[in-house]
Amino acid sequence: MKQSKNKPSLKKELVKFTVKEFLLSFVDAQVVMVEVFDPRGIYQRPIEEYRSWRENSKEEFSKKFYQLKKNKLIEVYKEDGGKQVQLTEKGKKTLLKYLTNDLLIEIPKLWDKKWRVVIFDIPETRKLARNVLREKLKELGFLKIQKSVFIFPYECQKEIDFLRKSYEIEQHVLYMVVESIETDVNLVSYFLKRELLHKE
Repeated sequence: MKQSKNKPSLKKELVKFTVKEFLLSFVDAQVVMVEVFDPRGIYQRPIEEYRSWRENSKEEFSKKFYQLKKNKLIEVYKEDGGKQVQLTEKGKKTLLKYLTNDLLIEIPKLWDKKWRVVIFDIPETRKLARNVLREKLKELGFLKIQKSVFIFPYECQKEIDFLRKSYEIEQHVLYMVVESIETDVNLVSYFLKRELLHKE
């Protein structure tokens, strides 16, 4: 059967990769919440590893690599007789944006009957960060019970720490775990309706 001219070939699909994909290659997904803030050279890898990573797309890889280097998202230097590549501070911040956009909270099968409360008092000088945090909490499924107070039924300190550090507002955000909370809203009913809690 003759292949459609409009259908991309497998080879073309393989050679295309994004800035996000490239930057994420620096990160171990299992410990990303810790590693992304590690001030040491954890992103450092021999440049040969990246070349082998895209053996079938050397030309496309070279273009993307040059683009990231030109935009100062990565840097290359010599060490131990070979070339090393690592993220710059600008590269880390760019990566953080991607990671916060993709951030999700894992929902366990059973609820421990405790509430996670996030309270923040972010100054007007950080208004943008405050608004972004508020919208991200809503996106993650948190319920707003007061102006700067949000609640969620499951463990999420790792994710909140990640957001605090991403937006550089650690000192303005408080995370608490409580067993009961007074509110006009029936919290269990609210999260059941949104399928974030399951009837036992």
